[in-house]
Amino acid sequence: YESIEISEVPVIASHSSLRHFTPGFERNVSDDMLIKLASKGGVISINFGSSFLTNKALEYRRNREGPYPFADVTDVVDHIDRVVNLVGIDHVGIGSDYDGVGDTLPSNLKDVSTFPNLISELLYFWFRSYGRVSGSLPDFSSNPQLQYIWAQQNAFSGALPNFGNNGNTPGASCVLPSTSWAIHVAPVTC
Repeated sequence: YESIEISEVPVIASHSSLRHFTPGFERNVSDDMLIKLASKGGVISINFGSSFLTNKALEYRRNREGPYPFADVTDVVDHIDRVVNLVGIDHVGIGSDYDGVGDTLPSNLKDVSTFPNLISELLYFWFRSYGRVSGSLPDFSSNPQLQYIWAQQNAFSGALPNFGNNGNTPGASCVLPSTSWAIHVAPVTC
């Protein structure tokens, strides 16, 4: 809370998720913190570590019993959707933390090459939940600069080897506010 209060610029919670799904996990942000963060133009970037996403994985972290309960891409989408519903799409980003959470990443989001799984699930979720996608996401499909960026990003990402989760994943820890990550959504159709 203190950084939000004293900062003269928007604050980014770069590697957090929502405490709503993991009660008591102090690294995550409470609804009240999120509302205050957004009121000053801040962004929360959702962390993909399973213990940041689900209470089941958080409990495993404390007790170490049984097989590890990996989160799933749908858990990441639940966090993103809650942020969108509480404070709006302009206050959510992707923090991932591919180089910081070890082998706790969701079963279908193990490295940046799996981002299409996230985008696909976001589109599917929002369409299934709200009956439309265009009302939930900014439409950048007609912007030539963003189309150019999309083409460059696709060319670059297609040329990258799959480094896996070894701390060398390019772009592993990036903040992508909705105005950036929506670029990735624009060319996709349902």
